[in-house]
Amino acid sequence: MYLIVLLSVCLFENPPVQSTRDLLVRYCLDCHEAPRPKGGLDLAAAVEDPSGVSPTTWSSIEFHLRGRTMPPAKMRNRPQEPDYQALLAWVDSSRPSTGPRDVTLRRLNETEYRNTIRDLLGIEFDSDAFFPDDDIGYGFDTIGDVLTMSPLLTERYLDAAERIAADVIRDPDDPRLPAMRVESGQLRVEGAGRTGPGGVHLHSRGSAVADFELVSSGRYRIRYETWGRQAGDEPVRMAVRHGRKRLALHDVTEVESAPGIREVEADLPGGLVTIEARFTNDYYKPDDPDPSQRDRNAAVTWIELEGPLDQPIIGSFQAALPSTPVDPREWVNVVLMEFLPQLWRGPVSEADRMSLLDLAIGVNEEGASREQLLRTALTAALVSPRFLYRLETAPSSEVVMLEPHEIATRMSYFIWSSSPPQWLMSSASSGELSTHEGRVHAVDRLLEDPRSISIARNFATQWLQIRDLPSRTPDPARFPGINRDMLESMQLETILFFDEILREGYPLEDLLLADFTFMDDRLAAHYGVENLELDGFRRVALQDRSHRGGILNHAAIMTATSNPTRTSIVKRGKWVLEALLDQPPPPPPPGVDGLAQDGGGTTASLREQMERHRADPSCAACHARMDALGFALEPLDAVGRWRESDESGPVDARGELPDGRIINGPVELRDVLVADPALRRSLVTHMLIYALGRGLSQDDEPAIDSLLESLQEDPSLRRLVTEIIELDIFRMRPATLPL
Repeated sequence: MYLIVLLSVCLFENPPVQSTRDLLVRYCLDCHEAPRPKGGLDLAAAVEDPSGVSPTTWSSIEFHLRGRTMPPAKMRNRPQEPDYQALLAWVDSSRPSTGPRDVTLRRLNETEYRNTIRDLLGIEFDSDAFFPDDDIGYGFDTIGDVLTMSPLLTERYLDAAERIAADVIRDPDDPRLPAMRVESGQLRVEGAGRTGPGGVHLHSRGSAVADFELVSSGRYRIRYETWGRQAGDEPVRMAVRHGRKRLALHDVTEVESAPGIREVEADLPGGLVTIEARFTNDYYKPDDPDPSQRDRNAAVTWIELEGPLDQPIIGSFQAALPSTPVDPREWVNVVLMEFLPQLWRGPVSEADRMSLLDLAIGVNEEGASREQLLRTALTAALVSPRFLYRLETAPSSEVVMLEPHEIATRMSYFIWSSSPPQWLMSSASSGELSTHEGRVHAVDRLLEDPRSISIARNFATQWLQIRDLPSRTPDPARFPGINRDMLESMQLETILFFDEILREGYPLEDLLLADFTFMDDRLAAHYGVENLELDGFRRVALQDRSHRGGILNHAAIMTATSNPTRTSIVKRGKWVLEALLDQPPPPPPPGVDGLAQDGGGTTASLREQMERHRADPSCAACHARMDALGFALEPLDAVGRWRESDESGPVDARGELPDGRIINGPVELRDVLVADPALRRSLVTHMLIYALGRGLSQDDEPAIDSLLESLQEDPSLRRLVTEIIELDIFRMRPATLPL
């Protein structure tokens, strides 16, 4: 019978209904058939009418089949491996096809914008602080469907373009540094004060507050105009503050008719900066016989920021511009002719170039310098859809190959999260990227560049769900010293480790098996690794050390999958299923309560609480597998340190998988995962989603199978990156689909 089923699966796209029904009758329909199917799942109806089954239900069926959680472990009559494979084939063939998928027109996300500005214009721009957070789809921020453009974001892009252009293009004949001023109408009032004629009027320790978005960190000059209503035996006194730090204390003797200007220099970070001018010495004596001496108050009319003062007047981008021709219009035209194809990632027509030039001339005064014209043209180019979006070949009635420059763009943003370099654009123009050998050479060259760490920083941290780790807040009473610096070190260990596995061509399974990692002094002390003298992060061999190697032992992973006060069996088991096996459990049934903090606040042991939770039939199927995976990681505490016991006694890391296998601790869990084909498939699927910028459908299964087959020959991350770029779905566009 099993042989017949397997032959059916291999020879036919859709297994015969009778074969599928035989398996369901044997193993499933006792519980899952009308009139009272358990969990509301009628599998007999699913066989008869697959189109009537919701996508969520298909996902739930697949989850339990892949995890071997159904039928329940207590059933004596359980499917053999060929039966499970046949049923999974039925699920794959029965789901309604979503049709060919294409990448929605993709806007640069925050990371891509920052890296592109850095690589093309030579300045650091803090896009994370400047723009709203990007939405996430399918676990990643590279998904075209969610990278939308709101009116607020449009305004922020224009503001960013103006500031970037002003910072990059300086006029040698105008020594003034870029300055940003917040006038009285835009100043915020904190504490005692109000906005009125003549500025922000302050009394009783009130403050005038201005917010600035700084393109880069550096030294800045803070200036503000102020005056006071004097009273008492000392002048008005103003404190300039950034956050909690006082930068200066100024006496203000000026009055409203002749306000004065005060200034101070300070080192400020890039991004959102708040500057405060606070009135500090209130005085009020209402019974003073002299009315002018009864009340001391202050006022601020504007606050200005100038700088950065410590950066060269002319940066590397401007210094590399040609010196001729002399005529400003002709000079700007030459610059645009050379630079626009790089900025817009492809050929630029003369008409598009001239429209920018005409715009720059039209909005500036007659006789404007060539630097002023170029600054205007650059601002317009930075808010063009050709920069903000990754525009690609228009749709046609047939599947079409992307233009070579579009392939170069996809390759570069996949590997570097940045714009293609000049050499890659030249390879596109010469036709090298139209050949397999040319693309493989280009991938090797991209991976050899240090910027390829972007795959680890942007893909791996999202896949492994540790991207927001530095913002976590483990309980300081239980875990002293686990501050933001420590959390950043934890995260960087995983980033550097993944980057090493990728660039050095290690097998995929070494993500779990490797006997090395990366540490600095802070992290080594956290792990209890002794006899190391580390100057920054270094690769560390782990033989005979307390760190046992592989990402299952990384503090970043264990901290991200814990609660603030303790470990979480459920979160860790769920993480293994979602990230490592790509088998996310379905959401809890309606009305089923979760286990808050994994049962914290009760005298029962954690294992006892989990067993009670699993006693609910609605919870048992998913938790049987999830809890076993989570318990295996219990020897690692909530911040990733090895332990033999916890507050309730010796750590019990034993768990039973649905198929009856027993695992006890991280090493046995690691061995089970390494032997599971789902591990490779999960990494392949997640990286393909990240690279394509869209979710996957049944139509992508041949591509996934092709990648898995390639990994049989060379099971390395480096080979996976190369093979993704060779896929038709990476280098082509489906027919008749909109941009």
